[in-house]
Amino acid sequence: MSIPLSAPAIYMIVAGVFVLLAIYSSIRIRTKLHGKRALGIASLPGLLLLCLFYSLALNMYSSLGDWPVSIGNEGFSDQLVRHAELTGLYFALLLYVCTFVWPILFIICLGSQRLRRYVPVATTFAIACYLAFVGILVAPHGFLNWWLD
Repeated sequence: MSIPLSAPAIYMIVAGVFVLLAIYSSIRIRTKLHGKRALGIASLPGLLLLCLFYSLALNMYSSLGDWPVSIGNEGFSDQLVRHAELTGLYFALLLYVCTFVWPILFIICLGSQRLRRYVPVATTFAIACYLAFVGILVAPHGFLNWWLD
């Protein structure tokens, strides 16, 4: 018996493995932990994604009175369309950075003695982004259907 997995589920599993490897590497290196400010700044991109995403959901529900029933932005106000486009662009940018840029930078930090002290910050960034992407999956079903289409 096989369990079919969707592309987002496979992506989340693979990303979760990379995040766990980053946590393990961060613990093994035992570098001097950066200050709270650096770790806080590293978690901001993930928090910003959640804020944009859920403010879009609230904005959409309050503007339309219900979740959209069709694909696209038909019937949306200009402000709601701009909010949806901004959120979509930020989501795509963060997904691109987490998928293609972060692993390369993380490997460079691991490989360089001088940059190894930034591994905890890179790990914090990865954890925050991973949690943000998981946090999106618990959105209301009607909104999530519109978002994923």
